[in-house]
Order: sequence, then C-alpha cells, then structure tokens
Amino acid sequence: MNLLTFDVKVTGPTFSLLIQDTARILRPANVTEMGLHPSHNAILMLSDLWEVFENSEHIRLKLVFYGGQLIATPVGMMRTVSDELMRRSYDCVGT
Repeated sequence: MNLLTFDVKVTGPTFSLLIQDTARILRPANVTEMGLHPSHNAILMLSDLWEVFENSEHIRLKLVFYGGQLIATPVGMMRTVSDELMRRSYDCVGT
C-alpha cells in the first residue's frame, strides 16, 4: 500500500492558517452560477483528494461520504460550521 507520509512539525500559527483555509473552503457561496451547488469549492477539494488517494479505496469511500454530507447539509448550517472554525482558528495561534 502506498500511503503519503509527512514528517513535519506544525506550529500553532501554521495550524491556525490551515484551519482558516478549511473554513474558507467549507463556506458556501452566497451566490452561485446556475447549476453549481453552494458548496462547490468544498466538493472540488474532495475531488482533488480523490485523485491523491487513488490507491486507497477506504479513504475514497470516506470522501464519497463527506461529499454526500456536504450536499445534504443545509447551507445555513455549513455557514455556521465555517464561522465556528474561523473563530476557533485564532485559539491555535498561541500554541
């Protein structure tokens, strides 16, 4: 099995930045083009991860599940999750 491995130390500010990026990706669009889901950016991110984990059926099944959750979750709830992630990201800076 070919798994990606990383040997890095993530500092508080770096982790905070990653959480902020996650919050931005998960935040649904206020206005979308005709036919696009409000969580289009998050779905594209899952699609990119699908390609990264081409040799792991287990992870790909999880990505399908996450995509289904994104589509099924009301837009207002996704905004709330995104806002909460952004607020909590600032707690990581001092660690």
